[in-house]
Amino acid sequence: MVNNLKLDFIESINILESLARKNSISLPAEICRFLLNEFKLSSTFVAEEISKNEFKILGSISNSDEFSIKSILNLSNYDSVIENSKYENDLISECIISTDRKYENFESYLIFISEDKKILIAMQHKAILDKNEKTQQIQLLRFLQNIFKIWKNLENSQSTNQSVNSIDFLDKTIKGIVKEIRTISGLLTLAKEENSSNNVESYLDEMKVNYQTTLKSCTDLIELISLESNEQKFSESKIEVSELINTISNRIKSENADFKIQSEVASNKIYTNKEHLEYIISNSVKLMLNISKSNTVKVNSDISLDNKLRIRISTNSSGIPTNKLENLSSPFEIKELSKFESGLSLTLIAKYIELLNGNLKFVNDKEFSLNIQIPIKINEKVSEEIPKQITELLKKDKILVIESDNESSKLLKNHLNRWNYETEIVNTGNIALNLVKDNKYVAVILNIDQENENSLELLQKLKNSKSTRNTPVIVFTVEPEKEKIYLMGAVEYLVKPINYNNLVEILTSYKLRRNSTVLCVDDDQPTLNLLKQAVQTAGFNVVSEHRPELVMDLILEKELDLAIIDLEMPKINGFDLIKLVKSHDKFSKLPIIIYTGKEDYHDDLQKIDGMFVDLLEKKSTSFNELENTIMNMIKSYEQPNIAKETQDNSNGPKILMAEDYKHSQIIVTRLLKKSGFENVIVVENGEEALNICEHDKIDLILMDMQMPVMNGFEATGKIRELEGYADTPIIALTAFAMKGDREKCLEAGATDYIPKPIDSKEFIEKVKYYTQVEAKV
Repeated sequence: MVNNLKLDFIESINILESLARKNSISLPAEICRFLLNEFKLSSTFVAEEISKNEFKILGSISNSDEFSIKSILNLSNYDSVIENSKYENDLISECIISTDRKYENFESYLIFISEDKKILIAMQHKAILDKNEKTQQIQLLRFLQNIFKIWKNLENSQSTNQSVNSIDFLDKTIKGIVKEIRTISGLLTLAKEENSSNNVESYLDEMKVNYQTTLKSCTDLIELISLESNEQKFSESKIEVSELINTISNRIKSENADFKIQSEVASNKIYTNKEHLEYIISNSVKLMLNISKSNTVKVNSDISLDNKLRIRISTNSSGIPTNKLENLSSPFEIKELSKFESGLSLTLIAKYIELLNGNLKFVNDKEFSLNIQIPIKINEKVSEEIPKQITELLKKDKILVIESDNESSKLLKNHLNRWNYETEIVNTGNIALNLVKDNKYVAVILNIDQENENSLELLQKLKNSKSTRNTPVIVFTVEPEKEKIYLMGAVEYLVKPINYNNLVEILTSYKLRRNSTVLCVDDDQPTLNLLKQAVQTAGFNVVSEHRPELVMDLILEKELDLAIIDLEMPKINGFDLIKLVKSHDKFSKLPIIIYTGKEDYHDDLQKIDGMFVDLLEKKSTSFNELENTIMNMIKSYEQPNIAKETQDNSNGPKILMAEDYKHSQIIVTRLLKKSGFENVIVVENGEEALNICEHDKIDLILMDMQMPVMNGFEATGKIRELEGYADTPIIALTAFAMKGDREKCLEAGATDYIPKPIDSKEFIEKVKYYTQVEAKV
């Protein structure tokens, strides 16, 4: 018998859906009552955004006399929440309401109904939720998101604008898939009853074709649903049409040597979405080869006077009866012409053409052809793009300085400008908090001996806020309070007067970390949004894709520091995608985290043994755990090797760095590891460097000249006396950078010299040069 509690729950859901469909004004109050009972809350309310960051209460309920709220509310982290949601409208994001007082166990969520409609739901729990309760709460909020969409009549209004009539489309699709499954079933019956082994084999061959096309129809249906349900935002890029068509032709011919593709294509440079255009041309050519039953197609393209890319794919076959051409792009109509096609192949091609505002048409004249027209932009765009590219290159990294002394501020700003940092200076904590929430800074510099406010309290606020907690805070102080400052979340402190070279090195180390890029791949859009949010909250750049088959084209020209990949995905599963990524030389050493909800994955992990560094299960990994894992993996680039680990490792040249300053160690280690140099040993003085060289053969030495115990000059001289080290490249690193320093370093036995703070490009060029020289010897 069904549990009474479950029946009550179902009845409550039915009531909410009924109120939503009636567009009842009592729905918000009923939702509050539903949440209060379902989660045993103390209080809850629902509000609607009426203008930017202004939310009006629609309904509320409370079991507490102490709970009170204003009729109009604001979010303190509104801008950062909106920024994180800009790629996805269908989002539920945790947020912070600006209130006069704090309530225990209080949570609030911003629910995106559409790009311009948002609902705010707040709940005060009687106790802290555990992981399972938190997951259930999010699932329930997703349900309420759909209820609000119905209530606002958004789903109906959107469906009228969709190109595919949903009911008719699904009806035809389901009937088509059922027909294919029945065909497989019938062939199985015949095979079972048939005595002739030859006939059985032919039935099995036909079953295999039906199975493959049914599977393809299902994956195409998933793709279509994704395209219909998500707002499509894509970038344009410059494309050489002839090169693209030649690439597609060669790929298709490599898959089937019998196919012949003749092309007469003008060499035009156009601007449109490359992924969509490549999908359209590639699949249109394959479709024409199949339905025309010809092994030869001709591809022609040109640009019309009204700036439309015209593509004509033709065959010399007799063509198709005119009465069959009219509804050919409807679901499963194409199956009448070719059993080898997915029932949705042409429907999906038509959808991609529609996304580019184009059209397609079959022509049955002397030749049978598929004609495609797509509006494009041509070379005029170059003049628009060049300034934009220059602007991006000249864009400076931003530093926020909280300092009340104008003279100190000017001095600091002038020095940082020399290193291409844009410095924003404020003198109050409230302004600083708002700026950090709405901007992306390399770091915040905080002077803690200001007269007007408690700077340590400001430091604590910065580190306690979800939107600012990962922004590095560097403290300036007259008297060191090291333990207290570190406990409150500062990443570094400098005692006045400030050593500006050290400051620049600190900022450089955090800039390099912040510029890290993480690839996220998951076919489930809400999960992909969660991954993007975790990466951005950790302070890094994100590249995301929900279609695994497009990943390689997306990343080939990008520099990646980490990838997070799901296992269970259509078209290309996670196992195959990981192998594909790792097979490319550029990404052979890319750390990969598996983030999966797949249940039975353990046996399959052998396929990718050694190709991933961590595995997280979706059901048991919290947002904070995910964020911390990402942070730790990015930080791993800063971890040098232990000397013993490199002794038996022949994977690339061994590089020794002797440096006592922590941030110089971090910068050099990160630059080296990101450039593919894995064997990096770091020691803190010349004596330790000498000891390493006595027991191991090092290929390149990076030597700071100012170190305790034994300085770089003495260490370099003694290393030169060791057997096998007379010609080993030694690059001197020095912060004092005065006239004659280079000569002194070379006299001491150094091969070359780099002043600090280090110029990243010059440094890596010299490392590559000297390791190549060593390799040739």
